[in-house]
Formats: sequence, C-alpha cells, structure tokens
Amino acid sequence: MSTRAIYKFGDKTIKDPIDVYKHHDGAPFRAVYWVRNANKQAAHLRQASRALTRRDAMIIGFLTHNTGHRLISEEKLHGDIEYVYEIQNYGDMESEIKAYFIEHDWDNDTSVKKLIFTGSLDEMEEWSRGEETWVTG
Repeated sequence: MSTRAIYKFGDKTIKDPIDVYKHHDGAPFRAVYWVRNANKQAAHLRQASRALTRRDAMIIGFLTHNTGHRLISEEKLHGDIEYVYEIQNYGDMESEIKAYFIEHDWDNDTSVKKLIFTGSLDEMEEWSRGEETWVTG
C-alpha cells in the first residue's frame, strides 16, 4: 500500500519552504527513517561546502538518499496525500518536526490537515513505535 506524504523543508530566514512529495512509505515510522538518511547526508554536504544552507543540504540529502519523490507545492496536493511533515533546524537531532494527518471526506471532496505530532526526530521515533500495525484511511 502506498502512503503518500509531503515533506516541507523550511528555514526561519527564508520565507517559503521547499516541498517534496514522496509516493510511498510516508507513515511517521518510515518518515523518521527518510529524515535521518537526509540528515546524515546533509552533515557531510555541509562539511564539504559551507556555502550550502542547512535547509538546502537537507533537501539534497533527502533527494539523493531516498527514492520515489519529486518537488511539489502543497497547494497542488495529490488527492490522496495522507501525511505532511514540516521539518526545520537541520543538523541536529533536536530539529523540530511537525506531523499532520490529512483526513479526507471523499463524499464532499474536502480534506482537513490535523496536527498529530510536534517535537524532535528522536521523539517522533519513540512516538511512532509500533505504528507499522496502524491502518490509516
């Protein structure tokens, strides 16, 4: 089953975030894995080039170390996106992540974005343990 998600990489010094759409494995317990992969690569990129912003290094890390993604804007949400993640303060495991679940009302063709988590990557990992058995829809 495909669990579609959008990862929003923001920065307090830059107005608009960059959104990346991932077609599969978007549930929170998998999102932790994708963000950790990106964070590790971002640390290497920042050591190699301080000209990269933390946000840009994180985006490059996400795109090069994860599969099934493309750049997108949240305004062009795929009809069956299930999760949106907002990620800031890269380079440390204390970075703030907000996770939202998108609740769809198919009968009325509407969607509501509900905040389900705010915290660090480590806290999100703990919070999402056992979630692989959750069924969303």
